Amino acid sequence: MKVTLVTVALLALVAIAWGQEPECGPNMVFSKCGALCEPKCSYKRPAGFCKLQCRAKCVCISGYILDDHERCVPIESC
Repeated sequence: MKVTLVTVALLALVAIAWGQEPECGPNMVFSKCGALCEPKCSYKRPAGFCKLQCRAKCVCISGYILDDHERCVPIESC
């Protein structure tokens, strides 16, 4: 599972470097300025400094949050 996530992250970085938006997973969209630390089921309020920094990446769509496996799930399912 970790190898898959690393592979997807590397492919996303390569796509961004070439000026193409990467393909995002289910319930995700590409953002040119996604929060460095997204809220997760296990901690819904990341540290303040995380909100001030951003990077191009896939983020959860509205109403969804990352679970402990880095998948976007409905907030109420946490």
